[in-house]
Amino acid sequence: MKRRDFIKNIFYTSSAASMAGMTTIPFSNAYADKIYGEFFRRTLVDVMLLGGADLRFLFVPHPDEPATATYTAKFWESRKTLYNVYDSASSTTLKYPDYNSLWTGVAGQPLLPALYDEVEYNGFKFGIHKNAGWLREQFINGNVAIVCNVYGSTNRRHDHSQLIMHTGDRATSQFVYDRDGWGGRLAKIMGADANVVPVSGGVPPFANTTNSDNRLDQVVHVKDSRNFALPKGNASQTSQQSILGRALKAYYEKHGEDIDAKLASGELPPNWPYKKFLQHERSLRTFGDAFKTRLDSVLSSPLQSFVDLYKNSYNKGFALQCRNLFECLIGSDILRLRSAYMEYSSWDTHHSEKSRMEKNLLDVFGNSGGLATLNTELKKIDGANESLVYVFTSDFGRQIKVNGAQGTDHGEGTYMILLGDEVNGGIHGEMFPQSEVTPDANGVTRFDIQGADIEGKTGFEHVLSKLCDWVQYGSGNQVFPILGTTQAPKLEPNVDLGTLFNPGYKIMGEIKVINTTKHLRGVTVTATNQSGVSKSTLTPRNSHYDIDGLSNDVYLVTPKKDYYSFEPASRLINISNSDVNDVDFAAIPHLQITNIFYNGLNWADNTERLMIVAGYNFVPGQTTYTLGGQAPLRLAYESATYVWIYYPLDVTSGEITITTPTESYVHPVLIENL
Repeated sequence: MKRRDFIKNIFYTSSAASMAGMTTIPFSNAYADKIYGEFFRRTLVDVMLLGGADLRFLFVPHPDEPATATYTAKFWESRKTLYNVYDSASSTTLKYPDYNSLWTGVAGQPLLPALYDEVEYNGFKFGIHKNAGWLREQFINGNVAIVCNVYGSTNRRHDHSQLIMHTGDRATSQFVYDRDGWGGRLAKIMGADANVVPVSGGVPPFANTTNSDNRLDQVVHVKDSRNFALPKGNASQTSQQSILGRALKAYYEKHGEDIDAKLASGELPPNWPYKKFLQHERSLRTFGDAFKTRLDSVLSSPLQSFVDLYKNSYNKGFALQCRNLFECLIGSDILRLRSAYMEYSSWDTHHSEKSRMEKNLLDVFGNSGGLATLNTELKKIDGANESLVYVFTSDFGRQIKVNGAQGTDHGEGTYMILLGDEVNGGIHGEMFPQSEVTPDANGVTRFDIQGADIEGKTGFEHVLSKLCDWVQYGSGNQVFPILGTTQAPKLEPNVDLGTLFNPGYKIMGEIKVINTTKHLRGVTVTATNQSGVSKSTLTPRNSHYDIDGLSNDVYLVTPKKDYYSFEPASRLINISNSDVNDVDFAAIPHLQITNIFYNGLNWADNTERLMIVAGYNFVPGQTTYTLGGQAPLRLAYESATYVWIYYPLDVTSGEITITTPTESYVHPVLIENL
């Protein structure tokens, strides 16, 4: 049997940043061949647009919208030079003659094409740049929420403003990077079964947790998902990396066997300090191998061709991040992925904004861009898109009036975009505020003032807290504690951010092994209404489940997991205008094996090998074990959940059969010849 197939059945997983206390997780072989969606849990993706994005270039007023007629005239007057195009062939600057021409293009001028497409929301028309075709499609499908006039930092400095957005704390001091981020705080609230997974080149403060001794204790950094595991030396045999990888792997394997033998014989004390080095190497290698094996066993990378397409362009970094995120979602249960981080730079458009913004929009929001390609692949996997929401954050907004270099300078207010199948699409707030075109006592509007910003009316904390609540019910005010104080940031009047996500109610509960406090992971819980429509979820490590998006109805809630029965077998739940909590079940384990560890330890006479079997309902003193039909040489230890068995070295394959006075169980895994 191949080692990759062996590992596929027996996983050792942990956060890459915190390897102490490694745990073993049983893995269903069917997962790789059938359904990914059973493992997906709600996950947020923070996409940071570094540099301060001018989203007034992305979203513009419509020329035929009565509500913004006055606004459109001032908008065009103050921003029309932004759209000028230099024609190198004729050494002249080409200009759009009027605002309508941005929508129709200029006849006979290929360098002056139509730039914007119309969209409509509740009878209100506005425009989205053509280079953001995928974003427009998602908005039309009801999957995009645009929150207007959002503000965060007011100092207009990139480094400090980015730190404020990463930490989710506008009071954070500049240059203080050893502190928690809002993604890390959310991970801590969700517990040890939740990690932040940056798929960018570095780890941002966004991922830092509240653990001041180890800010990265719930972080798995996946800079390159295809080079994630420890090196094994399987590249070019003569390369320095390959030679070093083979040497380290062989050293730790041999040295590990020696240490295991000495620990078992008492030659070394159980608390021998250098044992940690071996444990860490094993943890890192098996964790990385588990993730790599998942990718190798379930698919070739469908986004690799996308990465190759952009390998010589500026977008290669973002293309790689999109592939990384896709593959992290494939291994989301291994990585314990609950939030991810991506970034795209070059939004600091002080000059030549049109060409730079159009390239950026095409890369991020275009029909053939990174996220559109990722979305297309995720549609092929049940449950993937439904579990994902993107939020697009940036340092700050930009000024509303163009500068003298066909660009815009640092501002404050901006739009915040949320995108996902679970988002309740629409516009929240005044998209093009009339206050910007209302003259003061001297007849001056904000568009007439160089340096005027989009006025901040909604603190970013309000938006992000609702996203946190979507990921983990009730977490928003814990991640952003300022919202519960008198210093809470402003919220634009008549804006209800409680409608950011699709309405619906939840059934929530937990599942534990009967008569214990042990949580049970991997239980499929299904709610079926009276029309026979079902919705399912899978219990995570902490066994707390929630089935959301349910309407008023009566539901039959049923848990299911191989080798378990449940008490009660199902429950009838009535949803009536509210969530229903405490729909709990007790799991009754049947005889089973949950894990097998082959120590590979040869004793002095080279006649036996240790096999450690973990499971449920073994009966000490009344259970028989056979491997390939052969009984063990001896049992070193036996309990209701654990047994140490020594088999002859020449027994290298066969099925493992366990028989108690009441049950018999055959484990469907062949033994690897180590």
